[in-house]
Amino acid sequence: MLSRIPSGRIKASEDFDITLHDGARGLVSRDPITAQLVYEVQGPFYFDLDVVAEIINVQLLPNDKGMVSVTAFTRAPPPPTTKLAVCMQGGFQIEYYLFATRLDIAEKLADIQGCLNEMITNRVDYSVLTVDQYGTPGQNPASQALATCMFRVFAQAPTVETLLTLPKTIGGYGLGGYCGSTPAWIFAWLLRSFRYPLALRPFIAYETFLIRYDSVNLRVIMDHEQKAVPLPTKTQPFAGQVSYDSSETHDQAKYGANCRAPLGVNANVGFWVLEDDEYDWLRSFLSINRIKQLLGDDYLEGYEIEHLELRNLRCVHFLVKGVLEGEISSTY
Repeated sequence: MLSRIPSGRIKASEDFDITLHDGARGLVSRDPITAQLVYEVQGPFYFDLDVVAEIINVQLLPNDKGMVSVTAFTRAPPPPTTKLAVCMQGGFQIEYYLFATRLDIAEKLADIQGCLNEMITNRVDYSVLTVDQYGTPGQNPASQALATCMFRVFAQAPTVETLLTLPKTIGGYGLGGYCGSTPAWIFAWLLRSFRYPLALRPFIAYETFLIRYDSVNLRVIMDHEQKAVPLPTKTQPFAGQVSYDSSETHDQAKYGANCRAPLGVNANVGFWVLEDDEYDWLRSFLSINRIKQLLGDDYLEGYEIEHLELRNLRCVHFLVKGVLEGEISSTY
């Protein structure tokens, strides 16, 4: 199976070629390599154990052999610290779903949000308590299903005992809540939460720290044999990624109409085009403020957005810090 995965042939110059193994099916071209690159990076500097690569001028050069050459990046010493990631028991979580139909959806959402925050006696002990709307009822819908949206109640706390107040509160809210409040048919599961704390699910927290190289013993285990990994002999402090907004503006109207579309909430995202004139428009259109507009209500003031242009790839890249909320394994 691994023979189907593209391989990298590293040259003495540190440039490298991406190609397929002999006899493998498929195609190696510029666009998939661009997609993988902008998926991985978080700015113009990319960190490895013993080197920092600066990719601001990177070039991807396809040839007629089903191969793409990656070139024109520079290197620098790594910082004196590396990342240490620890997975640990983060606590417990529970979620519950209700439906609301057609009229006064915003008011119905506000009602359940306000009631839960007011009625849960130990609200201050919760790490997370959110009520979010999923979907929007259509205009003049042809069926009840198309007139309905879902409210997702989600909570996290350090202990099971803390979360037991949520199913009790939702159970009491049912008859006195918004008109037409309808639970999903996991109500039996909710009732089990009263009696069986194990119905609440544990979650794993993914915590990251910085640790100095001279405090660690790096090694790799291959075929049950440990091999020591030499630490970098030359390091330099890292001042942070470089971020800037586009300084150029172009007439966006000549490219036709554009509209907002749901692309999901991403920690980082890159966009690229095929032609130079399209890239002029892309750089002008996709500013930091534009990304804030596209995120809409999912953007919070505490988020930090970093912007990067890779001109040789006709690519604009953004990193949205904080958007995943509770880290990768406990996000909500």
